[in-house]
Amino acid sequence: MRNQLVYAGGVIFVNYLYMIVFSNKIALTGKNVLKYLGAFTLLAGLFMLSLVTPGLLGPMFVLVNLLLMYQFTRNQLITVLFSLFTYSMYHIIWFVTFYKYYRSLRVPMAYPFLDLDTTHFFLLFFQMLSFHLLIFGLTAYFMRKYEIYMILQHYQTFGKKRYLYLLFFVFLFVISFLLFYLWEKDQFTIILTLLLLACSVSLLFSVLVIFFITKNKLLNDRLVTEITHGLNLEQENDKVQLFKHDYRNILMTLEIFIENDDMEGLKKYYYQYLQRSKEELKREKVYIDLRNIQILPLRGLVENKVQMASEKNIPITVTIPEPVTQLSVPLIDLVRCLGILLDNALEESFQVADPKIEVSIHQGANTLEIVVSNKVQSQKNLVVEKFIGENFSTKGAGRGKGLYSLNKLVDSWGKGYIDLYVEEGYFYGRLMINN
Repeated sequence: MRNQLVYAGGVIFVNYLYMIVFSNKIALTGKNVLKYLGAFTLLAGLFMLSLVTPGLLGPMFVLVNLLLMYQFTRNQLITVLFSLFTYSMYHIIWFVTFYKYYRSLRVPMAYPFLDLDTTHFFLLFFQMLSFHLLIFGLTAYFMRKYEIYMILQHYQTFGKKRYLYLLFFVFLFVISFLLFYLWEKDQFTIILTLLLLACSVSLLFSVLVIFFITKNKLLNDRLVTEITHGLNLEQENDKVQLFKHDYRNILMTLEIFIENDDMEGLKKYYYQYLQRSKEELKREKVYIDLRNIQILPLRGLVENKVQMASEKNIPITVTIPEPVTQLSVPLIDLVRCLGILLDNALEESFQVADPKIEVSIHQGANTLEIVVSNKVQSQKNLVVEKFIGENFSTKGAGRGKGLYSLNKLVDSWGKGYIDLYVEEGYFYGRLMINN
């Protein structure tokens, strides 16, 4: 019994690690940790009280796992792929450790062949854990690098394919269930062979599904970004050419006023026409600095928000003195964070009589600093600590999730911080990221 309990504890621990990765750390929140521990403690209690037989323990484990993962992610695709991946991995690793050792001994033991002497049991147990930790590390690396969770979360064409995934899972479920009841029968080898074949196919299937969905999404994003970027550059080039043409005309007209010593006419001409040209020069400076953001999706976001500010006649300055070429946090997360800061700045600027937005991005040797500031209506009664509270907003009910989400995202990186403060009539959002 001791070996079975140790083995079960190891599986529950490894299962939680896999769940953290596939849920994008959602399983790490305090409430979800309690749900996870409560569910498996209840299952263990039912087993100890003989209310769940050993043959049903595996299926019950799978059912609890499915329900927990779906509750954490609210996504059928992630839930099924997680279950296929982990369930297959458990059986394959069990086969190459405990069952292989049992076959080498050729002594009578009961399924799942854990009744070994202490030394050999723990050697195999730690070998099993080592395999799982290696797989966990590789999975975490690729999930983080390619932002797979966000891609799967937004994948919209699951549809009828869910039945194919579920068919794989049910097949594994049935074969695993039969193992407990047929291990002493002649058919056990056949059943085990079918299980391993099904596990291998299911594991390959789940990995390929994740791979092709991720690859397709990344290719589409790259194509859209390149097209959008090309169109933006073309539009800005047209604006520059038009401004150059206007600039030559301006010089010619200035010469006429000067030759005729018409200062009154020159002043009138300046305020009616040249003042607008100054704004054009400022916008040109903005677009020149934007070219320093060499990560195209990030540049596209800032360009879009600058365009929105220009359409609403909100003055906006952008300062990016050094090229921004690399990130140490997930790109999607940073786009979300910067998007929240810029959206808040735009929304507040709609309410201000003389709005102004300033954006600065500085790429240092070891840090990336992003500062977004905007004028506020009044800094009275603004308690910054409340900004990061869930559902807090100055804009009415049902709002206020942006800065709360921003704070949670930054906390999840473990390599930066967000500083929110009000100073001299401006609200500042300062994001620091360690490279």
